[in-house]
Amino acid sequence: MQKLILNVKNDVKTFFLGINIVKKVFGKHYLYLKYFQSILSSISPYITVYMAGNVITLLTQKANLDVLYRCVISVIVINFSIDLIANIVKRKCSILESAAPFKHEALLTQKALSLDYAKAEDPKIVSLRAQIAENSNTKGTGVMWLAKSSSEILSGIVSIIVAVFMIIQLYNASIFKGNSFGLIINSPVFTVVFTGILFVLIFMIIVANQKNSTTIFKAYDSSSGIDSFLDYYSEKILNENVAGKDIRIFGEESLIKEELIRTIIKPLKKSREKIFKSNVTYGLIPAIITVLMGGLIYSYVGLKALSGSIEVGKVVEFYGIITNLVVSLTVLATQCSYLKSNNSYLNQELEYFRIPSNVSKGSRRINEIDLNKLTVTFRNVYFKYPGTENYVLKNFSAEFLPGEKTAIVGMNGSGKSTIIKLLCRLYDVCEGEILLNNINIREFNIEEYQNLFSVVFQDFDLFAFSVGENVAAAQEYDSKKIWEKLEQAGIKKRIEEFPLGLNQSLYKSYNDEGIDISGGEGQKIAIARALYKDSPIVILDEPTASLDPIAESEIYLKFNELSENKNTIFISHRLSSCKFCDKILVLKNGQLIEKGTHEELLFNGIGEYVALWQAQAQHYQ
Repeated sequence: MQKLILNVKNDVKTFFLGINIVKKVFGKHYLYLKYFQSILSSISPYITVYMAGNVITLLTQKANLDVLYRCVISVIVINFSIDLIANIVKRKCSILESAAPFKHEALLTQKALSLDYAKAEDPKIVSLRAQIAENSNTKGTGVMWLAKSSSEILSGIVSIIVAVFMIIQLYNASIFKGNSFGLIINSPVFTVVFTGILFVLIFMIIVANQKNSTTIFKAYDSSSGIDSFLDYYSEKILNENVAGKDIRIFGEESLIKEELIRTIIKPLKKSREKIFKSNVTYGLIPAIITVLMGGLIYSYVGLKALSGSIEVGKVVEFYGIITNLVVSLTVLATQCSYLKSNNSYLNQELEYFRIPSNVSKGSRRINEIDLNKLTVTFRNVYFKYPGTENYVLKNFSAEFLPGEKTAIVGMNGSGKSTIIKLLCRLYDVCEGEILLNNINIREFNIEEYQNLFSVVFQDFDLFAFSVGENVAAAQEYDSKKIWEKLEQAGIKKRIEEFPLGLNQSLYKSYNDEGIDISGGEGQKIAIARALYKDSPIVILDEPTASLDPIAESEIYLKFNELSENKNTIFISHRLSSCKFCDKILVLKNGQLIEKGTHEELLFNGIGEYVALWQAQAQHYQ
């Protein structure tokens, strides 16, 4: 019993926590409008049956036509007013509902951006968010289901209250014409038996609907993950611009078709077959019972009329009231059952929004230090990525001095890009510390601290915005400065060829007039973005992989000129691009094994840097 009470409390708590999310997704006024519409929809049928019963009674009593007309006109005016108001409210709700999926996605994105980068990249958290999106978009469960169900629950409660209030007079009816038939019909025993049979039939409907809902939710679970496959196929494989050439050259059509059938079509078909079978099996039971209850209710009310307990016109009225009561009880119980099943999906979303951000935000202001003389120090830093066992960096110590140009080189997986992520506080070190002017970087306000960096990452991203917005990372920008930075990045002439210049949208994802650019062109725009930000610390994390050696050399030399008096860090596989640097750090297996200038590292003719240099140089001799 205690376990049952605890489960009910948890379900109620989940419900109200979910309501808070509904308000954010649908708008704070949505539920009030939806509930008002539900109340109107609940009351309207009772007004109709009540007035219909009165009209029939007036006709049987041969009442004055004026009275009859007034009654009919009242019905028309009241129902018209209710329907008019309900439709206005419904239209407003529909507008809010149409925007809800986008606001829901925006809310999830906002949460993702509020997390520290380590958690945002965590596969478990990424998978949880993908599951929430699939539940919402494909299955309509979670928050979307709650918004609908809560209003239907309120509608059922209001309908039951109105029905009970109106039906009391039927159970109190005790007038009969002195015969034994009337005595039996109006006896408490007959009423209790009739009510008991109705509740048994209602219980049978509830059980059938509950089994149906459980089966449907299980079927949804069995097809879980389909959205992820669909996103992958549509964005990566079925996107002509991404994989069209490979598919044709290697004849991969049959492979893709088989995988689509295996990962999407078969699971989806199996899931839908379960749902269809459940709807037929368990849906037939409520339909049969509903017909049976209709006959039972008509018989009971008819017998009441024959006994003289109620007027003939009340037969229609009470039949409608009892029928609505039965429907409302069934809907209420079914929706409560659905809500319980839906809570498992809703809990996933609540779990996601409860994920804390572990990164220390810091409070120290950047303006407390001299931005023209920034010294960054790595001191005995160890780091391994969350969920992994092996350290990517081991006892790494290095110093980046003001105005110094440093290159970091090494084989893939040696920890080069990890150093940049730690320096930018995308991750925090596991052991050791990173200092900025002898102050631990964790002490600084993280937004102000990250504003010190202009970075072109190896896996940089541009968006389907205009060229100007991509470079400035804002809607308002200095056009003259942007053209200057585009020229310095070696992409100005190409942008000048665009019909709309800086206002030209990139890519055709959301704009038919957008222009697709090559990987090398995209890298140059990303470099222009880093130049435009004009931060005191500039980092190039292998951003020139799509450029030829000559173009890469030009970019690095230009950066060398433009980053005068700035802390500059270069990461590149092509060692020839690092010759001009003041210092070169050589990494292997997460450890710093060599450092010095290009000439110093080559002087002895042995070592990791020499081996890398000779391996590359032989291709150009």
